[in-house]
Amino acid sequence: MTAATSDAIAKIRIEHALESMSDAFLLLDRDFRVAYINPAGERAVQARAADIVGRSHWDVWPASVDTQVERLYRLAITSGHAQHFQNHYVGGGLDRWFEIHAHPSDEGLAIYFRDITDRRQEQEKAGKIERAYKAALSNTPDLVYVFDTQHRFTYANEALLTMWGRTWDEAIGRNCLELGYPDWHAAMHDREIEEVIATRRPIRGEVPFTGTHGRRIYDYIFVPVLGTDGQVEAIAGTTRDVTERRQSEEALRRSEQLAAAGRLASSISHEINNPLEAVTNLLYLMEADPTLSGETRSFLETAQSELARVAHITTQTLRFYRQSTKPTKEEIKNVLDSVVSLFDRRLRGAGIRLERRYASTAPTMVFAGELRQVVANLVGNAIDAVGSGGCIVLRERPVTDWRTRRNGTLISVSDSGHGMASETVARVFEPFFSTKTETGTGLGLWVSKEIVEKHGGSIRVRSRQQPPYRGTVFTVFLPNPSDAGLLGATSQGATNG
Repeated sequence: MTAATSDAIAKIRIEHALESMSDAFLLLDRDFRVAYINPAGERAVQARAADIVGRSHWDVWPASVDTQVERLYRLAITSGHAQHFQNHYVGGGLDRWFEIHAHPSDEGLAIYFRDITDRRQEQEKAGKIERAYKAALSNTPDLVYVFDTQHRFTYANEALLTMWGRTWDEAIGRNCLELGYPDWHAAMHDREIEEVIATRRPIRGEVPFTGTHGRRIYDYIFVPVLGTDGQVEAIAGTTRDVTERRQSEEALRRSEQLAAAGRLASSISHEINNPLEAVTNLLYLMEADPTLSGETRSFLETAQSELARVAHITTQTLRFYRQSTKPTKEEIKNVLDSVVSLFDRRLRGAGIRLERRYASTAPTMVFAGELRQVVANLVGNAIDAVGSGGCIVLRERPVTDWRTRRNGTLISVSDSGHGMASETVARVFEPFFSTKTETGTGLGLWVSKEIVEKHGGSIRVRSRQQPPYRGTVFTVFLPNPSDAGLLGATSQGATNG
């Protein structure tokens, strides 16, 4: 066999292989004229070989001129290095994406190209979905994250990064312990992640955590992410701040407990009244006995005085629970005096001077029971703030609210105590916030605010810690029921917190 015959056979084999290829193949000479295109190439560019062989590439596909196609083809020829790239070709009836490999040789360029339009469209579709997910996850207030099977974060949304006070680079790739979680907290999540991996089932919990938003309560769920082999390849999680919801639930529970305590106190007070009346009558009969000595008669008078005080306390206890269902005409000073009488022994025992400055003289329509409850909370707090000695001033006067032009009553309770910091003042009306670590429930002022606002009023506080004007003043504005639209309305009293 001659060399010419061998070359011819090799050429036939190459052409047969090229024509059998599923990938498109295009051969350009060094002047970028089309020397050959295989059948797959014809289908890809929607052109026949007879129509394009011998013509310049730039003439056949003019939309390629001055694009990366021309630049990279010329670079391949001049540098002798293959070029691999993707190109979106639009023109001559084509709107397709191609993946192109251009290999230079002494004869020109051997170009393998593949239509990847469908793949690019799928990628673009997936990219749109991914961008939509990222936008949603970045803007949700919930915390969203992903762990790998080594318990390290591989994703954290903006809300979580903000709560941590960290950037993406500072957080991703770290575990809970490395991100500053307490040891017990990090260990708990480690156990939960291992349980999700082992069982391939979600796990849910609730935990307190102190981040940039302060100490909050979070509800979270970890779910397994399964791979194609059915094994857990990651653990996804979402966490929601449920602090306000839990506080509201706790406030409701406490309110129900306090209501039950109020009903019990009312029942006990009612039952005490019966024997008190009997004892009072017996003492009266004993006092009429002419044979009593002067000393014994003095003892009887003291017993009657103390018994009267007990009867007064039980009456006030009943009033606190039996809230008015409608306003009644009362003198405000009488309502306030009934509250002061409850604290009389405590005030005297602590050596606290309580001044009463009343300006109203005519009865007005008020919810007496609820007003007692609010004032009792304020006076009780003032006594705690003053401690031993000091002074509390209880004021009352009719006013007109300059902002709303409503008529009503302004009640203030001021004390000469140690005052409160601005941070405390900002939170005094929050449920469960209390500076009394051992005895406070944090509900008294919150309940008082609810009562006042329910009836269209307002309660405010100002405080100062620097002498000589150190102390705290609470002011309550209660509009007259006619001005607040409350006449005839039903009032549901809350128990004293």
